[in-house]
Amino acid sequence: MRPRAAAAARWRWLLPLPVAAAAMQAPLGLGAVAEQVLFEAQHLGTSAGAVGAGHQFRTRAAAHAGRLRRHASRLRSEPTALSAAGLSSSAPMSFLERNASEHEAEPNQDCEMGEWAPWSECTKSCGTGQRSRARRILREQRGTGKPCDAGERMTGACNIMGCPSDCAWGTWGHWQGCSVTCGGGFRIRYRDILRNAGNGGRACAAEDAVGNDTCEPEPCSIDCEWSDWSPWSDCSKECGGGRAYRTRTKTGPFHGGLQCTGDSEESQECGTHACNSDCLWGEWSAFSECTKVCGGGLKERFRDKTQEQSGSGAHCLGNATDLETCNTHPCPKDCIWADWSDWDAACTVSCGHGATSRRREFQQPAENGGEKCKGNPVDYRSCNAFPCPINCDWMDWSPWGACSVTWEWGVHLRSRDKIVEMHGGAPCEGAMEETRPCCDNHCELSLTEGSASAAGPAVPTQAPPTTVAPTQAPLPPPPSPPADGRGPSASTAGPELPTEAPP
Repeated sequence: MRPRAAAAARWRWLLPLPVAAAAMQAPLGLGAVAEQVLFEAQHLGTSAGAVGAGHQFRTRAAAHAGRLRRHASRLRSEPTALSAAGLSSSAPMSFLERNASEHEAEPNQDCEMGEWAPWSECTKSCGTGQRSRARRILREQRGTGKPCDAGERMTGACNIMGCPSDCAWGTWGHWQGCSVTCGGGFRIRYRDILRNAGNGGRACAAEDAVGNDTCEPEPCSIDCEWSDWSPWSDCSKECGGGRAYRTRTKTGPFHGGLQCTGDSEESQECGTHACNSDCLWGEWSAFSECTKVCGGGLKERFRDKTQEQSGSGAHCLGNATDLETCNTHPCPKDCIWADWSDWDAACTVSCGHGATSRRREFQQPAENGGEKCKGNPVDYRSCNAFPCPINCDWMDWSPWGACSVTWEWGVHLRSRDKIVEMHGGAPCEGAMEETRPCCDNHCELSLTEGSASAAGPAVPTQAPPTTVAPTQAPLPPPPSPPADGRGPSASTAGPELPTEAPP
């Protein structure tokens, strides 16, 4: 189909059938005009069936009326095509001009839309589908009325949530220990959620995370058990002495349990009071333990009524409880040392390893048998541990030695040793050797010990005569020894030699 014929066919339903047929069969020049006529007619919207195709253009109907008349005039000038369709040349003109006149006189009218129909079913139940709804035009817009503000069909997304996924459990863990060792217990195990539910999927129930199973079904041994005692029966007598009874039952033993011990029935006296009897106290119980071990405490004892007052009998006097002081002796106190004093400033010696001391007193002496203080009240420590200085000291003199010569004058020699000073002590004073003059048998010289000088006598230059006796007097006695007692000291020059031999 040619384009202009297609356009004419597209809008032919807007025109009366003869005009549309003429437009479809028109030659090239007329076809273009027919297409324009149909287009303008669509804008006019003269047909009530033109809903949805041309309603949005009818606001311009009056403006297009003149063009319709011109198009009708041209159609009239093409009688060949109109005649072929069995139409008169006046048909298009009458139709178009009539519609143009109607639109020129038509009043203004707003478009009115109907309510939206319900949404259609979504194309997907989850994961985002599509849905649509429609509405129709209740009243067309005319003249300069308000046009329709939206279309007649609407689409939208739906079920945009993700598709539901159910929760999934992981594998079970190991069974835990049994709750009992016998008699039937239970054990449990756990599992974790592998995947949580999503988008409304079935969630995992918390209780499904725990698995239970029975275990240790063997029965446990059950010991025999007594039931509670039944209440005491009524006394067989109201007064004057009777008996009341009570009983109990036992259950078991089972599966090797222990047997019950004791009796299933017991009795006691009752109604022992005389009719119209006085109240009587029983014996006191033993005293309880003292509340303190020393320093004064309390102990308590009890008694019960052995016979209640009845009738015109006397009531019990006194209390059912008795308190008494106990352990009133003072509590023992352990000895406690006070802090040590400072160390003494003075040492027992100035050198050679002495001692200094400190002392402490009793802060709390032991009392009433308390524990005595351990340790000493005095403490010592060493001081001045450096060595003391030692002065030099002479040893005793050795014996005098033999005379240095025979048959003439000589000297005797002696010596002594010393203990060397140490640690800063004073050195020794004096000589380590001494000499004194001597003469052998032929020299009848008598010298007292200690008369020689430290330097020794002068050696005689000539021996005394051995055959002739000296005529002069003997030599004078030697000088006295020194006062320090260290030994004799001789003159440094020695004794004066005789000029002649003694007689």
